[in-house]
Amino acid sequence: MHVVGIVAEFNPFHDGHRYLIDEVKRNYPDSLLIAVMSGNFVQRGEPSIYDKWERSKVAVENGIDLVVQLPTRFSNASSYFFAYGAVEILNSLGVDLIAFGSEIGDQDKILAIADVLHANSSELIKYAADMAKNGVSFPRARDEFLRNRIGNLILSLEPKPCGDFILSPNDILGVDYILSSKAIGYEGNFFVVKRRGLEHNISASIIRDEFYSKQPELLKSLEDRFFSILMSKLSEEISTANSQRISKYDSELYNTLKKEWRKTGNIQDVENSLVSKMHTRSRIRRFLVSLIIGLDIPKKSEDCGFNAIYPLAFNQRGARYLKLVKNTSEQNLNFLNGINNNYRNFDNALRSIAGDEIRATDIYNVLMSNDLYENCELVRKPQFIEM
Repeated sequence: MHVVGIVAEFNPFHDGHRYLIDEVKRNYPDSLLIAVMSGNFVQRGEPSIYDKWERSKVAVENGIDLVVQLPTRFSNASSYFFAYGAVEILNSLGVDLIAFGSEIGDQDKILAIADVLHANSSELIKYAADMAKNGVSFPRARDEFLRNRIGNLILSLEPKPCGDFILSPNDILGVDYILSSKAIGYEGNFFVVKRRGLEHNISASIIRDEFYSKQPELLKSLEDRFFSILMSKLSEEISTANSQRISKYDSELYNTLKKEWRKTGNIQDVENSLVSKMHTRSRIRRFLVSLIIGLDIPKKSEDCGFNAIYPLAFNQRGARYLKLVKNTSEQNLNFLNGINNNYRNFDNALRSIAGDEIRATDIYNVLMSNDLYENCELVRKPQFIEM
């Protein structure tokens, strides 16, 4: 039996996800599929349009055997640490194959790009630091570094570069899965599935845009609530001036926000005051989410290692496999089988992650006008989905 890992947000589940699952099962008919999924806040720095319980349930109903959550501190991090947290969990769960969708769709080329970045990581960091002095963001610096290093390979990529970038967001994530796997010591393989164009499946971003375009009052309400929570948080942070707490956040962004926040009237004003050549809108949104939740976002490899396996949904096969891993794994795994009022008695890593999830879900429920008791982390438990 192949144990195959997939990293996804299912925000929402769509035909592209179904195609990836179908391709895995077509090539590995005996496979058991494990998905690591973002929680209620996703990597774009936004609340998910459906909560994590609903999205994990739909994933199991569509072919996934076990869905575990990527802790919010990782799902709200940059691409590399998003990938690092997910691969760390999949490696702990004993997967022997990690599958992902790619615009390039050529596994050898994806691996070659990852090898170049891995072999020249120190040089890339120095190059990016030098470029940052001129206001160039890390994604832009990495793109230029790749152009200089592997120009001939780039010319052979199909499809051609994404806009004025070499790699699409999906391909960047794929490269980061491979890079983080080298740091973690994952010894399994990868399975790259070429993504189909929009003529075959509608992207999640289009579905989200349509969702909110049909309910503009919902989007307006969500943005207004986010802005109110952020303003309250900033007032508390700045008046308290707790340097230890403030040090969690990007100091440059925080200092700019501290100067500008009272001049803003809505969340768009806040974002516009922070967006620059250095800082993309997605990064700004992740920063703001981190601030209102109070997250310790990993910024270097030493910040990782505080992770957990938090099951959200599973079928019978997934439940059996989860039990097998618990009983036989030689790794020191942290299992978070739901969160209860005794979470303060958990060990340090689990207590910290549980606290993140309680705050994240409470804030999400306020933003989405959900019942604050029925949908809180202390009440909701992993779901067994009968098939």
